[in-house]
Amino acid sequence: MSFNVVGGVFMKTGNVVSFEREADFYFDLSFKYQQNGRLNSALRYIEKAVRKKPKDSTILFSYAGFLSELGHIDHSSEILLRIINNIDPNYEECYFGLGCNFLQVQKMKKSLYYFERYIKMAPDGEFTEEAENMVEMLKLIREANNNLDDDELERIYKIEEKGMRFLEKKEYNKALNAFEEVVDKLPNASPAKNNLSLTYYYLGKTEKAIELAQEVIKDEPFSVHANSNLCIYYNKLGRTSFLERQIRVLRKLSVGNEEYAYKIADTFACLGRHKDAYAAYKRLLRFDRHNPQYIHYVATAAYNCKKYREALNIWERLEDEEENNYLCGYYSKQIMDIEDGKKDHKPLPYNKVRSKKQTL
Repeated sequence: MSFNVVGGVFMKTGNVVSFEREADFYFDLSFKYQQNGRLNSALRYIEKAVRKKPKDSTILFSYAGFLSELGHIDHSSEILLRIINNIDPNYEECYFGLGCNFLQVQKMKKSLYYFERYIKMAPDGEFTEEAENMVEMLKLIREANNNLDDDELERIYKIEEKGMRFLEKKEYNKALNAFEEVVDKLPNASPAKNNLSLTYYYLGKTEKAIELAQEVIKDEPFSVHANSNLCIYYNKLGRTSFLERQIRVLRKLSVGNEEYAYKIADTFACLGRHKDAYAAYKRLLRFDRHNPQYIHYVATAAYNCKKYREALNIWERLEDEEENNYLCGYYSKQIMDIEDGKKDHKPLPYNKVRSKKQTL
Protein backbone atom coordinates (compact mmCIF):
# COMPACT_ATOMS: atom_id res chain seq x y z
CA MET A 1 0.00 0.00 0.00
CA SER A 2 1.33 3.47 -0.91
CA PHE A 3 0.36 6.96 0.27
CA ASN A 4 0.36 10.37 -1.30
CA VAL A 5 0.36 12.58 1.82
CA VAL A 6 0.11 16.30 0.99
CA GLY A 7 -2.77 17.45 3.21
CA GLY A 8 -6.56 17.18 2.86
CA VAL A 9 -8.82 14.13 3.09
CA PHE A 10 -7.82 10.45 2.73
CA MET A 11 -9.73 8.71 -0.08
CA LYS A 12 -9.20 4.90 -0.29
CA THR A 13 -9.40 3.25 -3.71
CA GLY A 14 -8.33 -0.40 -3.81
CA ASN A 15 -4.79 -0.63 -2.46
CA VAL A 16 -4.08 3.09 -2.99
CA VAL A 17 -5.02 5.85 -0.55
CA SER A 18 -5.11 9.27 -2.25
CA PHE A 19 -5.16 12.49 -0.31
CA GLU A 20 -7.74 14.92 -1.71
CA ARG A 21 -7.90 18.54 -0.62
CA GLU A 22 -11.20 20.14 0.40
CA ALA A 23 -12.79 23.29 -1.02
CA ASP A 24 -11.75 25.44 1.94
CA PHE A 25 -8.10 24.61 1.30
CA TYR A 26 -8.30 25.91 -2.29
CA PHE A 27 -10.34 28.91 -1.13
CA ASP A 28 -7.68 29.92 1.41
CA LEU A 29 -4.91 29.30 -1.10
CA SER A 30 -6.66 31.51 -3.63
CA PHE A 31 -6.87 34.31 -1.09
CA LYS A 32 -3.14 34.07 -0.38
CA TYR A 33 -2.33 34.26 -4.08
CA GLN A 34 -4.59 37.29 -4.45
CA GLN A 35 -2.75 39.01 -1.61
CA ASN A 36 0.56 38.32 -3.37
CA GLY A 37 -0.72 39.64 -6.70
CA ARG A 38 -0.59 36.23 -8.41
CA LEU A 39 -4.02 36.62 -9.93
CA ASN A 40 -3.94 33.76 -12.46
CA SER A 41 -3.08 31.25 -9.73
CA ALA A 42 -5.69 32.80 -7.43
CA LEU A 43 -8.35 32.41 -10.11
CA ARG A 44 -7.39 28.81 -10.79
CA TYR A 45 -7.65 27.83 -7.11
CA ILE A 46 -10.91 29.62 -6.36
CA GLU A 47 -12.43 27.89 -9.39
CA LYS A 48 -11.30 24.57 -7.87
CA ALA A 49 -13.01 25.56 -4.63
CA VAL A 50 -16.22 26.34 -6.53
CA ARG A 51 -16.11 22.96 -8.26
CA LYS A 52 -15.74 21.27 -4.86
CA LYS A 53 -18.63 23.23 -3.32
CA PRO A 54 -20.81 24.57 -6.15
CA LYS A 55 -23.57 25.63 -3.72
CA ASP A 56 -21.44 27.30 -1.08
CA SER A 57 -22.70 30.89 -1.16
CA THR A 58 -19.64 32.32 0.63
CA ILE A 59 -17.19 30.81 -1.84
CA LEU A 60 -19.38 31.79 -4.78
CA PHE A 61 -19.69 35.37 -3.51
CA SER A 62 -15.91 35.67 -3.20
CA TYR A 63 -15.52 34.18 -6.66
CA ALA A 64 -17.94 36.77 -8.07
CA GLY A 65 -16.04 39.59 -6.37
CA PHE A 66 -12.74 38.35 -7.77
CA LEU A 67 -14.20 38.07 -11.28
CA SER A 68 -15.44 41.65 -11.02
CA GLU A 69 -11.97 42.88 -10.03
CA LEU A 70 -10.54 41.11 -13.08
CA GLY A 71 -13.07 42.88 -15.31
CA HIS A 72 -15.28 39.83 -15.97
CA ILE A 73 -18.40 41.76 -15.02
CA ASP A 74 -21.03 39.66 -16.82
CA HIS A 75 -19.70 36.40 -15.38
CA SER A 76 -19.57 37.95 -11.92
CA SER A 77 -23.19 39.05 -12.19
CA GLU A 78 -24.23 35.57 -13.32
CA ILE A 79 -22.70 34.10 -10.15
CA LEU A 80 -24.37 36.68 -7.88
CA LEU A 81 -27.76 36.08 -9.53
CA ARG A 82 -27.28 32.33 -9.12
CA ILE A 83 -26.75 32.84 -5.39
CA ILE A 84 -29.86 34.96 -4.77
CA ASN A 85 -32.11 33.02 -7.18
CA ASN A 86 -31.09 29.44 -6.37
CA ILE A 87 -29.14 29.29 -3.11
CA ASP A 88 -29.68 32.14 -0.65
CA PRO A 89 -32.09 34.99 -1.56
CA ASN A 90 -31.19 36.74 1.73
CA TYR A 91 -27.47 37.09 0.96
CA GLU A 92 -27.53 40.88 1.30
CA GLU A 93 -24.07 41.66 -0.07
CA CYS A 94 -24.98 40.04 -3.40
CA TYR A 95 -27.45 42.86 -4.06
CA PHE A 96 -24.78 45.48 -3.39
CA GLY A 97 -22.38 43.59 -5.66
CA LEU A 98 -24.96 43.49 -8.44
CA GLY A 99 -25.51 47.24 -8.05
CA CYS A 100 -21.78 47.83 -8.49
CA ASN A 101 -21.52 45.46 -11.46
CA PHE A 102 -24.43 46.97 -13.38
CA LEU A 103 -23.07 50.45 -12.71
CA GLN A 104 -19.76 49.43 -14.32
CA VAL A 105 -21.52 48.36 -17.52
CA GLN A 106 -23.74 51.49 -17.44
CA LYS A 107 -26.95 49.61 -16.72
CA MET A 108 -28.21 52.47 -14.55
CA LYS A 109 -31.77 51.22 -14.02
CA LYS A 110 -30.67 47.78 -12.87
CA SER A 111 -27.90 49.27 -10.74
CA LEU A 112 -30.36 51.56 -8.96
CA TYR A 113 -32.76 48.63 -8.39
CA TYR A 114 -30.15 46.46 -6.68
CA PHE A 115 -28.69 49.26 -4.55
CA GLU A 116 -32.20 50.06 -3.31
CA ARG A 117 -32.84 46.38 -2.60
CA TYR A 118 -29.65 46.21 -0.57
CA ILE A 119 -30.58 49.29 1.49
CA LYS A 120 -34.03 47.84 2.20
CA MET A 121 -32.60 44.47 3.26
CA ALA A 122 -29.66 45.87 5.24
CA PRO A 123 -30.54 49.36 6.59
CA ASP A 124 -27.52 49.16 8.89
CA GLY A 125 -25.31 47.05 6.62
CA GLU A 126 -21.60 47.38 6.01
CA PHE A 127 -22.15 49.07 2.64
CA THR A 128 -25.42 50.92 3.35
CA GLU A 129 -23.92 54.42 3.41
CA GLU A 130 -22.07 53.79 0.15
CA ALA A 131 -25.23 52.33 -1.43
CA GLU A 132 -27.22 55.40 -0.37
CA ASN A 133 -24.65 57.66 -2.01
CA MET A 134 -24.84 55.56 -5.18
CA VAL A 135 -28.65 55.79 -5.21
CA GLU A 136 -28.48 59.57 -4.89
CA MET A 137 -25.93 59.79 -7.70
CA LEU A 138 -27.89 57.44 -9.97
CA LYS A 139 -31.09 59.40 -9.51
CA LEU A 140 -29.26 62.57 -10.54
CA ILE A 141 -27.83 60.77 -13.57
CA ARG A 142 -31.29 59.44 -14.45
CA GLU A 143 -32.73 62.95 -14.34
CA ALA A 144 -29.85 64.27 -16.44
CA ASN A 145 -30.51 61.46 -18.93
CA ASN A 146 -34.19 62.39 -19.25
CA ASN A 147 -35.16 59.20 -17.38
CA LEU A 148 -34.31 57.09 -20.43
CA ASP A 149 -34.02 53.35 -19.90
CA ASP A 150 -30.75 51.46 -20.15
CA ASP A 151 -31.35 50.11 -23.66
CA GLU A 152 -32.10 53.57 -25.07
CA LEU A 153 -29.06 55.04 -23.32
CA GLU A 154 -26.86 52.30 -24.74
CA ARG A 155 -28.17 53.09 -28.23
CA ILE A 156 -27.42 56.78 -27.75
CA TYR A 157 -23.90 56.07 -26.43
CA LYS A 158 -23.22 54.02 -29.58
CA ILE A 159 -24.32 56.96 -31.72
CA GLU A 160 -21.95 59.20 -29.75
CA GLU A 161 -19.08 56.77 -30.37
CA LYS A 162 -19.87 56.86 -34.10
CA GLY A 163 -19.83 60.65 -33.98
CA MET A 164 -16.37 60.63 -32.42
CA ARG A 165 -15.09 58.30 -35.14
CA PHE A 166 -16.56 60.59 -37.82
CA LEU A 167 -14.90 63.58 -36.14
CA GLU A 168 -11.51 61.85 -36.12
CA LYS A 169 -11.90 61.02 -39.83
CA LYS A 170 -12.93 64.64 -40.56
CA GLU A 171 -16.34 63.52 -41.81
CA TYR A 172 -17.89 66.56 -40.20
CA ASN A 173 -21.40 66.41 -41.61
CA LYS A 174 -21.83 62.83 -40.41
CA ALA A 175 -20.38 63.80 -37.04
CA LEU A 176 -22.81 66.71 -36.87
CA ASN A 177 -25.83 64.46 -37.41
CA ALA A 178 -24.63 62.02 -34.74
CA PHE A 179 -23.86 64.59 -32.06
CA GLU A 180 -27.07 66.53 -32.74
CA GLU A 181 -29.08 63.37 -32.11
CA VAL A 182 -27.22 62.70 -28.87
CA VAL A 183 -27.65 66.26 -27.58
CA ASP A 184 -31.31 66.23 -28.58
CA LYS A 185 -31.86 63.11 -26.44
CA LEU A 186 -29.41 64.12 -23.69
CA PRO A 187 -29.28 67.93 -23.56
CA ASN A 188 -27.11 67.85 -20.41
CA ALA A 189 -24.45 65.56 -21.88
CA SER A 190 -21.44 67.88 -21.79
CA PRO A 191 -18.96 65.66 -23.71
CA ALA A 192 -21.40 65.31 -26.63
CA LYS A 193 -22.15 69.04 -26.53
CA ASN A 194 -18.42 69.86 -26.57
CA ASN A 195 -17.92 67.58 -29.56
CA LEU A 196 -20.91 69.13 -31.31
CA SER A 197 -19.39 72.55 -30.64
CA LEU A 198 -16.10 71.46 -32.21
CA THR A 199 -17.93 70.01 -35.21
CA TYR A 200 -19.65 73.34 -35.85
CA TYR A 201 -16.26 75.06 -35.60
CA TYR A 202 -14.72 72.73 -38.19
CA LEU A 203 -17.69 73.36 -40.46
CA GLY A 204 -17.00 77.10 -40.23
CA LYS A 205 -19.97 77.86 -37.97
CA THR A 206 -17.91 79.45 -35.20
CA GLU A 207 -20.73 81.52 -33.67
CA LYS A 208 -22.77 78.36 -33.13
CA ALA A 209 -19.69 76.66 -31.69
CA ILE A 210 -19.28 79.52 -29.20
CA GLU A 211 -22.93 79.34 -28.20
CA LEU A 212 -22.67 75.63 -27.35
CA ALA A 213 -19.38 76.04 -25.44
CA GLN A 214 -20.95 78.81 -23.37
CA GLU A 215 -23.93 76.55 -22.59
CA VAL A 216 -21.53 73.93 -21.20
CA ILE A 217 -19.67 76.51 -19.11
CA LYS A 218 -22.93 77.82 -17.70
CA ASP A 219 -23.56 74.36 -16.19
CA GLU A 220 -19.88 73.43 -15.66
CA PRO A 221 -17.79 76.61 -15.12
CA PHE A 222 -14.56 74.61 -14.81
CA SER A 223 -15.02 72.51 -17.94
CA VAL A 224 -11.52 72.22 -19.41
CA HIS A 225 -12.68 71.34 -22.92
CA ALA A 226 -15.31 74.07 -23.19
CA ASN A 227 -13.00 76.78 -21.79
CA SER A 228 -10.11 75.66 -24.00
CA ASN A 229 -12.31 75.54 -27.10
CA LEU A 230 -13.59 79.05 -26.46
CA CYS A 231 -9.99 80.30 -26.58
CA ILE A 232 -9.58 78.77 -30.04
CA TYR A 233 -12.89 80.17 -31.25
CA TYR A 234 -12.22 83.72 -30.04
CA ASN A 235 -8.74 83.63 -31.55
CA LYS A 236 -10.18 82.51 -34.88
CA LEU A 237 -12.59 85.44 -34.91
CA GLY A 238 -9.95 87.92 -33.73
CA ARG A 239 -11.90 88.84 -30.60
CA THR A 240 -8.87 89.90 -28.61
CA SER A 241 -10.57 91.11 -25.43
CA PHE A 242 -12.68 87.96 -25.16
CA LEU A 243 -9.60 85.84 -25.85
CA GLU A 244 -7.52 87.53 -23.14
CA ARG A 245 -10.27 87.06 -20.61
CA GLN A 246 -10.65 83.41 -21.56
CA ILE A 247 -6.89 82.80 -21.32
CA ARG A 248 -6.97 84.15 -17.75
CA VAL A 249 -9.68 81.62 -16.97
CA LEU A 250 -7.65 78.82 -18.53
CA ARG A 251 -4.55 79.69 -16.51
CA LYS A 252 -6.51 79.35 -13.28
CA LEU A 253 -8.00 75.94 -14.03
CA SER A 254 -6.56 73.30 -11.72
CA VAL A 255 -6.43 69.79 -13.17
CA GLY A 256 -5.33 66.46 -11.78
CA ASN A 257 -6.07 64.60 -14.98
CA GLU A 258 -3.53 63.95 -17.75
CA GLU A 259 -6.05 64.36 -20.57
CA TYR A 260 -7.18 67.75 -19.24
CA ALA A 261 -3.59 68.88 -18.64
CA TYR A 262 -2.73 67.98 -22.23
CA LYS A 263 -5.78 69.84 -23.55
CA ILE A 264 -4.73 73.03 -21.77
CA ALA A 265 -1.11 72.78 -22.91
CA ASP A 266 -2.15 72.02 -26.48
CA THR A 267 -4.50 75.01 -26.47
CA PHE A 268 -1.73 77.40 -25.39
CA ALA A 269 0.54 75.93 -28.08
CA CYS A 270 -2.11 76.38 -30.78
CA LEU A 271 -2.54 80.00 -29.72
CA GLY A 272 1.22 80.64 -29.86
CA ARG A 273 1.24 81.50 -26.13
CA HIS A 274 4.67 79.99 -25.63
CA LYS A 275 5.30 80.97 -22.01
CA ASP A 276 1.98 79.47 -21.00
CA ALA A 277 2.62 76.43 -23.17
CA TYR A 278 6.07 75.99 -21.58
CA ALA A 279 4.59 75.98 -18.07
CA ALA A 280 1.70 73.73 -19.07
CA TYR A 281 3.86 71.14 -20.83
CA LYS A 282 6.22 71.02 -17.86
CA ARG A 283 3.23 70.25 -15.63
CA LEU A 284 2.25 67.52 -18.08
CA LEU A 285 5.59 65.78 -17.50
CA ARG A 286 4.49 65.13 -13.91
CA PHE A 287 2.08 62.56 -15.29
CA ASP A 288 4.63 60.82 -17.51
CA ARG A 289 8.17 62.17 -17.34
CA HIS A 290 9.50 59.62 -19.86
CA ASN A 291 6.94 60.37 -22.57
CA PRO A 292 9.01 61.38 -25.66
CA GLN A 293 6.21 63.51 -27.07
CA TYR A 294 5.87 65.50 -23.84
CA ILE A 295 9.64 65.95 -23.59
CA HIS A 296 9.74 67.26 -27.16
CA TYR A 297 6.92 69.70 -26.46
CA VAL A 298 8.70 71.11 -23.40
CA ALA A 299 11.89 71.52 -25.43
CA THR A 300 9.99 73.22 -28.26
CA ALA A 301 8.26 75.58 -25.84
CA ALA A 302 11.61 76.39 -24.22
CA TYR A 303 13.08 77.14 -27.67
CA ASN A 304 10.11 79.32 -28.56
CA CYS A 305 10.67 81.23 -25.29
CA LYS A 306 14.34 81.69 -26.40
CA LYS A 307 15.56 79.40 -23.61
CA TYR A 308 18.01 77.86 -26.06
CA ARG A 309 20.37 76.12 -23.63
CA GLU A 310 17.49 74.50 -21.77
CA ALA A 311 15.88 73.42 -25.02
CA LEU A 312 19.11 71.73 -26.14
CA ASN A 313 19.50 69.95 -22.81
CA ILE A 314 15.95 68.60 -23.08
CA TRP A 315 16.42 67.45 -26.67
CA GLU A 316 19.60 65.67 -25.59
CA ARG A 317 17.53 63.89 -22.96
CA LEU A 318 15.07 62.95 -25.69
CA GLU A 319 17.92 61.58 -27.78
CA ASP A 320 18.80 59.31 -24.85
CA GLU A 321 15.18 58.20 -24.50
CA GLU A 322 14.63 57.38 -28.18
CA GLU A 323 16.95 55.30 -30.32
CA ASN A 324 17.72 56.73 -33.78
CA ASN A 325 16.37 60.15 -32.82
CA TYR A 326 18.13 62.98 -34.66
CA LEU A 327 16.18 65.88 -33.18
CA CYS A 328 19.02 67.11 -31.01
CA GLY A 329 21.41 67.48 -33.93
CA TYR A 330 18.76 69.12 -36.09
CA TYR A 331 17.77 71.68 -33.47
CA SER A 332 21.36 72.27 -32.35
CA LYS A 333 22.11 73.57 -35.83
CA GLN A 334 19.04 75.83 -35.74
CA ILE A 335 20.18 77.34 -32.45
CA MET A 336 23.79 77.75 -33.59
CA ASP A 337 22.61 79.56 -36.73
CA ILE A 338 20.50 81.93 -34.61
CA GLU A 339 23.33 82.61 -32.16
CA ASP A 340 25.76 83.20 -35.07
CA GLY A 341 23.34 85.65 -36.62
CA LYS A 342 22.75 83.48 -39.69
CA LYS A 343 19.04 83.14 -38.91
CA ASP A 344 16.39 85.11 -37.09
CA HIS A 345 14.41 83.49 -34.31
CA LYS A 346 11.18 82.00 -35.56
CA PRO A 347 8.87 79.93 -33.35
CA LEU A 348 8.96 76.24 -34.08
CA PRO A 349 5.78 74.20 -34.59
CA TYR A 350 5.03 71.80 -31.73
CA ASN A 351 4.84 68.75 -33.94
CA LYS A 352 8.13 66.94 -34.43
CA VAL A 353 10.14 68.28 -37.36
CA ARG A 354 11.94 65.53 -39.25
CA SER A 355 15.51 66.08 -40.35
CA LYS A 356 16.86 64.66 -43.60
CA LYS A 357 18.32 61.74 -41.69
CA GLN A 358 14.91 60.69 -40.45
CA THR A 359 12.72 58.32 -42.39
CA LEU A 360 8.96 58.52 -42.68
